[in-house]
Amino acid sequence: MCADVENLTPRTIEAVWAVAWQCAQNDERVWADVERARGLDPAQTSECDFMRECAWAIFGAAFDSETLAKLWPVLEEAFCNWCVADIVAQREIVRARALEVFNHEKKVDAVLEIAQWLYAQKWSDVRDTLLSLCERDRRGDLVVTDRLIRWLDERRYVGPTLAAYIAKDVGIGSVKDDRVMRRLAKYLGYSPDEAGVRRMARDVQSFVNEKLNVIDTVLWNWAMEQEWLKDSEGCDSASSS
Repeated sequence: MCADVENLTPRTIEAVWAVAWQCAQNDERVWADVERARGLDPAQTSECDFMRECAWAIFGAAFDSETLAKLWPVLEEAFCNWCVADIVAQREIVRARALEVFNHEKKVDAVLEIAQWLYAQKWSDVRDTLLSLCERDRRGDLVVTDRLIRWLDERRYVGPTLAAYIAKDVGIGSVKDDRVMRRLAKYLGYSPDEAGVRRMARDVQSFVNEKLNVIDTVLWNWAMEQEWLKDSEGCDSASSS
């Protein structure tokens, strides 16, 4: 585990990034996530990929990620390894099996509804819509927009924060503005909201040549190890760039 900010006292966004980057390089699990984020191409996203990432975001909301990871192989099997046609064809069987693994009817039903929604359309049309709602950042990468967030938010149990998470996990440049990232943004002098988190990530991108997805992965994993950041509602602001 990396030492927290009270010992390293990073007071600028550049210093926070340097510490977080070092921690990511020293953590095999986090570094694997960094490499995965670097390699994702939203144009190559399959229907199964999209289904899986929607399910991961929905089941993971307000739930321990390590516990979910342990349940995940069995949950994937219950959901026919995210094959939309199979899920729809066996809906009641899938639902019963999924509830045996993850006893939360609203979340299971939300995932089933996404499968039904996808089944009613051509995946190529859904993916084209997904990509058309993006814009390009300074690197030329596809990044999330408010229009994309609203479109994903139309799905049951998603919401703006999970919409950003889903976009990120299919390779679209995005930052999940959850509680810990909002607190990090506040500490660095940004507004503790979606706009502040996005600006923080884009300011990091101005001095590192990385995708927003990578920046999110590095900062979030570091921030999650800072007890002062997780446990307090606020903190003294440092200086932002």
